[in-house]
Amino acid sequence: MAGTSGAGGAASACNGAFLCDSFERTMLGPDWMPDNTAPTVIEVVTNKAHSGTNSVHIKFGTGTTQSYISESKTFPAMGNAFWGRVWIFSMAPAGGHQIYVEARVGAGSDKTGVRPVNTHAANLGLNLESSDVSVNSSLKMSMGSWVCYEWQITGIGGMGTFTAWVDGAMIGTENGAIPNLGRQRIGFQRYMAGSVGEMWIDDVAIGDKRINCTP
Repeated sequence: MAGTSGAGGAASACNGAFLCDSFERTMLGPDWMPDNTAPTVIEVVTNKAHSGTNSVHIKFGTGTTQSYISESKTFPAMGNAFWGRVWIFSMAPAGGHQIYVEARVGAGSDKTGVRPVNTHAANLGLNLESSDVSVNSSLKMSMGSWVCYEWQITGIGGMGTFTAWVDGAMIGTENGAIPNLGRQRIGFQRYMAGSVGEMWIDDVAIGDKRINCTP
């Protein structure tokens, strides 16, 4: 896995992760870029944070949307596997299939998404875009508070497994053909129109071992 310090992160809070970012700066960079196909707001703000003072704010309208922040510096993944962690404060109205955490080959919509955190009618689950294989849980997507999501993807470039947790509780696990991933995206995507919404992202880490829900 290609290493990057992730400006704004505290290494002690990330268990030695290659990327550790709490966004304590004025701009999204240097490791992240907007990855969106619809008019949306993607900005670093100082009025809400899980730790420190800053977070990434995403705000979207009523239409279909694909509104992510995206990084590629931690790829290719060492040993064809990696762990991720993020804290999300969501105010995204539930409805249909919605995606929050996704790894894929490239930007845009190339049908390669490995989705450890998504929802179907507000229930958390996993989805493999190429085959549309899904695992749904009875756990609900939390709204209006900071929540920790963790995920692991193994067997990149072959038959592998991906697993996700919310605040330490397993959402589920799924097996399948994992493409040669080159990008990690975190944000919000939906395939049908809905209400306006927003979310905040903080304390993101990507590494070769479990990072845990700290700080």
